[in-house]
This record gives sequence, C-alpha cells and structure tokens, in this order.
Amino acid sequence: MKTFIRLLSLLLVIIMLASCFIACNDTGDGTGDGTTPDGDLTDLNLKGQTYAILSKSGTSNAHLNNFEVYYDDLPEDVVGQAVYNRNQSLKNKYGFSILNYTAENTSAQAKLAYETGADLYDLVIYQPDSVQAHAQEGYLLDLNEFNYIDLEHDSWSQYINEQLTIGGKLYYTTNDFLLLDKARAFYLFYNRDLATDYGLGRLEDKVYNNTWTLEEATKLAKAVSKYTDGNGPSYEDTFGFAMGENLEFMYLAMGSGFRFTEKSNSGFPKLVSANEKMLNILQDALDLAANKNYTWVNCTEEEHCELLFLDGRSLLLNMTTLFIEYQYKPRESKIDLGILPYPKYDVSQEQYCSTADSSLGAVLAIPFTVQDEDMAGFCLEAITEASTDTSYKTYIDTKCKYQDATDQDCAKMMDICFENQVYDIGSFLFYHDLYKQTALDLMSKGKSSLYKSTFESYKTASQSKIDDLVSSKAYQ
Repeated sequence: MKTFIRLLSLLLVIIMLASCFIACNDTGDGTGDGTTPDGDLTDLNLKGQTYAILSKSGTSNAHLNNFEVYYDDLPEDVVGQAVYNRNQSLKNKYGFSILNYTAENTSAQAKLAYETGADLYDLVIYQPDSVQAHAQEGYLLDLNEFNYIDLEHDSWSQYINEQLTIGGKLYYTTNDFLLLDKARAFYLFYNRDLATDYGLGRLEDKVYNNTWTLEEATKLAKAVSKYTDGNGPSYEDTFGFAMGENLEFMYLAMGSGFRFTEKSNSGFPKLVSANEKMLNILQDALDLAANKNYTWVNCTEEEHCELLFLDGRSLLLNMTTLFIEYQYKPRESKIDLGILPYPKYDVSQEQYCSTADSSLGAVLAIPFTVQDEDMAGFCLEAITEASTDTSYKTYIDTKCKYQDATDQDCAKMMDICFENQVYDIGSFLFYHDLYKQTALDLMSKGKSSLYKSTFESYKTASQSKIDDLVSSKAYQ
C-alpha cells in the first residue's frame, strides 16, 4: 500500500510540476549472499515494505552518479555485485526492498515532494552545497532523534559526524553506505617514475616520518619543473604540480588547516577571521598552487591537467579517487602511480587529510515528509551496517586498494585519506560567494594578504548566513 501511495503521489507531482526526470525501480526476487546488519537491530520483518531512496543519476558524467544504492540485475563489476547482494540479503532478512528514485538534481527533485507534502522518500542523497539550505528550511530530520539509528556504531564516522553536527543537531552526514563521497574525495597523486628520475625517493616516506608539508611539496615541485624552450612555461613543459581549476586551491588549503568556520562553545559555526595563522596557511598553499613556473592549472580538453600528468610531465596531481578508474586505468597506464594525502601546514598539524568535495560529493539526510520514522531509521541503520562488510569493504579493499592501487603504500595512503576527510560548514554556507571568491582572488595574485580584503568584503553577508542558521527554527 505504501508503495502504491508513493507512486500515486509521484504521478501527481509530475503532472503538477513536470520539471525533473525521475526513474523508479524496485528490487526483484532472488537470493543474495551479502552480509546483514549485526548491531542492536532486532529481527524485525517489514513484510514487503519499500525503503525509498532518492539518489543522483542521469548526468552525462557517470562518475557523478551514485553507484552504491541499487542495481536491477546482478552486474559484472565487483562493487555493483556487492550492492546487489546486500540489497537482496536485506530483503530476505528484514522483508524490505529498495525503491530507487533518481534525479540529476536531487535537492530540486526532493523539494518538489516537500512542497506537496508527499511522503515519497525515506532517504535523500544530496550534493553538499545544497543540503544546508534544506536543513535550515526544516526539510530534514535530526538523525540523533531516530530510535534505530546508532551513530556510535563503527559503520558511521564519528570524525565526520562531529564536523557536521551543528548546535547539537545532525541533519546530514555520511557513513559506510555512501560511496560517492569517497569516490569524490580530493587528495594528491604523484608520478613515482618522475620522483625517481630526480632522486626524490618514495614520497610516502615523508608521510610516514611526518615531514610531508606544504613547504616540502613546494620544494619538490620546483626541483622537477623544467621548460623545453626559453618562452616561459607552456603545456609542453614539465611541472611540479597540476590541478584542474582555481577553485581546487581551497581543497589544498583546507587539507592543510585553513578554515572558513570553526565551532563556537555553543556548537554553532563561527567565522574564522583572516588571522595570521590562516594567512600563513594560505600563503604556503599559494606558493605551491599559484606559481605558474611550476604549477599547471587547466582542465580544457586540449590541455587538461590529467593528460599532462598521464603524459609523465607533472610530479603531483590534485584529483579525486575516481581519477584512477576513469583516467589512470592502472592496467593500461605506463606510469607508476603513488598516492598522498594533502601536505600538512607544518609538523604540528594533528593529522594528514583529504578534503570532501563541497560541490559534487554526497551526504545523506532523512526528509521531514517521512510518516513512519521508525521504519526510516531502521532501514537506514540496516543498510548502513550491512554495507560495512559488503559494498564498503568491496569498494575500499577490493576496488580501490587491490584493483586500482599499485601496492601497499597506495593502500595505506588511501586509508589515511578516507579516514580523515575534512568538512567545513563554511564551505557549504559560503560556497557561491566567499569560498569561490577567495580562490579566484588569491590564485590570480598569489598573495594571501588579499584574503583580508576578500574576507572583509564578504564578512557581513557571511555572518548573516550564520545568524540565519542559528536563528532558524530547525536549530532551536
């Protein structure tokens, strides 16, 4: 009955608004061999109910779509097989099936349902830069308040939950069920062959002995760069560092300790001023990223940073995990690929990090339109715990660390990157203004002192966004 009501509601939404394409699939019959949840969940049987998830799909770029939610049939790839078997196992043990809705813009599609009050989705997967607005508008439910959700279970990241908790409320986060956030994590790749040619050794050793810093990365970038002629740097030359666009500078800076916001004593975000420490971090990051003599920034088809790297003409590359599968292709490439977390600002920094993709990553949330909160919470905990030893383990251990990684050093570096993903609420709140303008201003001039004026220009508007957050009914 619930499935019928949801399909009827969906039809009404389409007729009334007709603005987005949605695909809907239900799991079929069959048996699976996936692992089922083993935490504090009871042997509850939902007797054929459906767990409706709105995920991202339909774009021309397959690497921007969720691949961890659902498959109609048993696919050929190992991750897809793990997802399929996990879903079948959940159906067999708990009696619920995955109802998979997809949209190219999940936040826009979800809002259509919210505005009509239709109980279409039990879970929505958002891009990070759109989720905070929905939290403040009261569209999402606090994950702390669900009976069956165990946020302290190992299948949830305590580190990420803490970063995304605002005023004691957790309206969105990630866990072992989500994989797109790991696939879209930003960190560094390096060309081991080029490092060997220049006598730089294994750069992973610098991580192990805590000497991998921005200053060290810049020194190595300078050592490797060379020009083929006397006309200055061009695409035919060799560079120490490469990245796709100026906005990626912020991932490097945040991985090295820069922040737009930090938590106040009350647990709400507060602005971090353009203080000396932040300016110093920005300057060291700029020394690496903004110097055109040894850094290439371009993602045009003809002069793409990834092609430059794959051609053996860049020591370091700023990119996401998906680079390995879609561009590097380990079984075909001639380059010996190494993986590195972002360098620390200095050796006193607590940990090495990767950075969450503020725009095209993924977080999950439960919408306020859910009528059966116990069911929604139970199914989320069930699929989360079931994913740890199935889809998550297959993606991390088999796909990333065995099929894609070249050796144990790569695997160890991936562990560091996935375990220490950095989130900054400010990068969500200010993504379209202070965040972007900071990257554009600083990368064009290469001087961190400019951040003082950029910060002052956006300070009032940024503080207003924080004030709106704090005063919103959702955070009272």
